[in-house]
Amino acid sequence: MELTEVLDVFERLFVAAGHPDITEVRRYGQGTDQSPAGIDVKDQRDAHMFLWVAN
Repeated sequence: MELTEVLDVFERLFVAAGHPDITEVRRYGQGTDQSPAGIDVKDQRDAHMFLWVAN
C-alpha cells in the first residue's frame, strides 16, 4: 500500500466518523524529509492532533 493510500483511508475515516468535536480534517506535507505527509485533525477547542507517516 502506498503512503498516499494510507493517508486517504485515515482521512476518510476521520470525516466519516462525524464526531461532533472534530471541526476540520486536512492533509499536509509532501512526504519529504523536511515535511512528512500527514493529517491534521482540529477540534472545537482549536487544538490540533497530527497523524504523520514516514517511509
